[in-house]
Amino acid sequence: MKKLVIILMFLSVMPFMCFGKSFETVPIQLSLFDPVQLFSYESDVMGIRLNVPYGFNRNVYGIDVGLCNDVQQTFAGISVGGFVNFAGEAKGIYLAGLGNITERGMRGLEIAGFMNLFSDISTTSGSTWKGIQLSSLANASVVMRGVQICGFGNMADDMKGVELAGIGNFVDTFSGLQFAGLVNLGWNVEGAQISALYNRADKMNGLQFGLINRTRQMHGIQIGLLNMITDNLSLSVIPLVNGSF
Repeated sequence: MKKLVIILMFLSVMPFMCFGKSFETVPIQLSLFDPVQLFSYESDVMGIRLNVPYGFNRNVYGIDVGLCNDVQQTFAGISVGGFVNFAGEAKGIYLAGLGNITERGMRGLEIAGFMNLFSDISTTSGSTWKGIQLSSLANASVVMRGVQICGFGNMADDMKGVELAGIGNFVDTFSGLQFAGLVNLGWNVEGAQISALYNRADKMNGLQFGLINRTRQMHGIQIGLLNMITDNLSLSVIPLVNGSF
């Protein structure tokens, strides 16, 4: 009897799955892959979407569960992906076995078994990641405001906040705290670079604490076995403590 009910339910939704009818908004979406899903990708989901294995819609608001969750424009809510979550821009919580990818911006929390990636190459005010990124391998962002924590490396072009990495942090412009197991590399840095081995910046305003510290311009203090300020000809290389104000 149960098998018969399941078969009848499956047959009842087959026409929708085969033709993917389009509605402005729908409360539920079931997808095998686009276009084999209850409603077409043009339908906005406001409720629950289940993707086995892959779902694709223009906008999703609510709960998104599947192996690969794909949103063309905007996602808001909680997304749980066995493999990957992808969105143009997102607000809420992203949980993925492999990775989370956003193109234009994200506000919230991302946790990935492999990597979190904010892939937009622009640096406009709307293209900003705000929140927390946690991953076992790496976090990469263009414009980041918040916290990045990973087992290997954090990368950003423009970062304000805190970076914690097992191996290293790599940024262009940074303001805040960098803490790494081996190395911190930055161009314009304000705040603190703390590592077990090597800290380097072109322009440093604050504190460098590590075995080897190097910068071209310094406004602050270096603490380590070897401290280098290359623009300061009189005190360019000093052991233990170095500084320039």
